[in-house]
Amino acid sequence: MSHLTPKAAELLDAQVAFMVAQVSSDSLQPLIESNLKLLLANSKAIKLEEVITSESIKKVAIKYASDMSLGPGVPELVGEVAREMYNHEIFEENTAGDVMSQKDFKEMLSKIAEMEDVRKRLISEAVGNPMYASLMSDLLYHGIQDYITDNPLAKKIPGAQSMMKFGKNVMDKASPKLEETLKKYVASNIRSTLRESEKFLNKNLTNEKILELGMDAWINVKDRKLSGYKQYITANDIEEAYVMGFEYWKNLRTTDIYKNAIEEIVDFFFEKYKETSLFDLLNDISISEEMLLEDAMTFAPRAINHLISTGVLAAFIHQYLLPFYQSEDVKRILGEE
Repeated sequence: MSHLTPKAAELLDAQVAFMVAQVSSDSLQPLIESNLKLLLANSKAIKLEEVITSESIKKVAIKYASDMSLGPGVPELVGEVAREMYNHEIFEENTAGDVMSQKDFKEMLSKIAEMEDVRKRLISEAVGNPMYASLMSDLLYHGIQDYITDNPLAKKIPGAQSMMKFGKNVMDKASPKLEETLKKYVASNIRSTLRESEKFLNKNLTNEKILELGMDAWINVKDRKLSGYKQYITANDIEEAYVMGFEYWKNLRTTDIYKNAIEEIVDFFFEKYKETSLFDLLNDISISEEMLLEDAMTFAPRAINHLISTGVLAAFIHQYLLPFYQSEDVKRILGEE
């Protein structure tokens, strides 16, 4: 690359100064607005598949969502953010009803209530759980035992309570292992009890009943301050939950199913929009010219002013244009060959 001639150097400095002035203060918004209009006008003739491929999108998506290693400070940051949120004053000022309206809650509850097949499946799984069977056995056993030993009817009939105790003593002597026998009886009949309990739950947990129970619960909590739940959940609980969630996501992002899901989403999106113009694509996802201009003017002025005041912008422009002003074509045009 040849040296910079005097006239070329003078022109280069003038152009750098001109371009810096173009993005200074009051000149910035008209410049961004005019260029944005030009870009959007031309985007009507450019299809998505003409400027990018699904493979390139997938490559970048997988790179950042799955392959990129995460620094050791990320889990710590996640925990600190969780603690800050836990202690935020917003939870002292707002209620559950501020987070979700009653209309939204009822719509979500109605949708859940409509999922009858899911509900029956959940009931079946719950009733089939050994813990549920153990609970029912225990309830039945203690119910029968209490009826024998503490029958409320016997208390109302003179002499009946003594007769009940006498009968129990006779039974204890006749069958010393009565308690064990009773437990075996309950256990042997638990299957039919479980079947009946499943039928009962399916019959009584109707859509209407779920709505009624859900709305009753909502009415009880909707006006409670969110900070009230701090008596049940500590800052450490929240922080640890965030960190555990982060660790889970960190492991999930390395799995094939996670990567396959990303690729499938990208393929679907690209197949749907590949023949769509960039202008129509932006409209489909509700990004307007006004939004783009507003966002640009939110961030650009402060950043550009800093680059100008530190001389970084002028240096960048100078470096970008320098090869052109050093070229033989410029020397020939300026007559400085």
